Amino acid sequence: MWRDKTGQSDDAETDNVVRLGHQPEPSRQISVLMALESYWRGLAASGEVPDRGAVEPRDIGPCLRHCFAATIVAPGLARIRFAGQELEHVFGMDVRGMPMSALFDPGSRVRLHDALERVAAEPSIIELPLATDQGFLRRTLPGRMSLLPLRDETGAITRILGAVIFDGKSVTRGPAQITIPGNGAFRIEKLAPPAGRAPASGAAPLRLVVDNG
Repeated sequence: MWRDKTGQSDDAETDNVVRLGHQPEPSRQISVLMALESYWRGLAASGEVPDRGAVEPRDIGPCLRHCFAATIVAPGLARIRFAGQELEHVFGMDVRGMPMSALFDPGSRVRLHDALERVAAEPSIIELPLATDQGFLRRTLPGRMSLLPLRDETGAITRILGAVIFDGKSVTRGPAQITIPGNGAFRIEKLAPPAGRAPASGAAPLRLVVDNG
């Protein structure tokens, strides 16, 4: 079971099945994250984690405005190298070069650290629930973020291709901070090793099951 460093757990794991929270997701969020993941999987030859050099921004299409690219500088820590319009609108500035942790409120940084550490170490695809306060009345907007691992020129997993999308059309220019709600639906998919290579732990790869019961 994945527990963050606060000791909290938002999923239940049985054998190789990860069960997520029960809340539904807006279809707009699903379509953007699925489109980016489909592109990422198209770059993954024989199930390998793709190389950063294979990513061509113009091929990502309409979801590019929601995308970002980051470099892992230490376990659990990453710096943003590219950010689309979604993040720029939320924060009201260019966030390139900033640590990812600076975009999140202090209470969410432990969960972010755990997600960044896991996406590179296992490796895994991870989706996290998000929320941000926007506008004069500080209306809370729900959102989601995906984290997809990439390899650098040495073959090490030190790059991330991700996407951030908030529900609704009223995401206005910040400043704001993003939170990772502890009661949201998390997705953790441990990637299977390439054919002929056994998992390091000897266990079968995780299989994602969403329980909307």
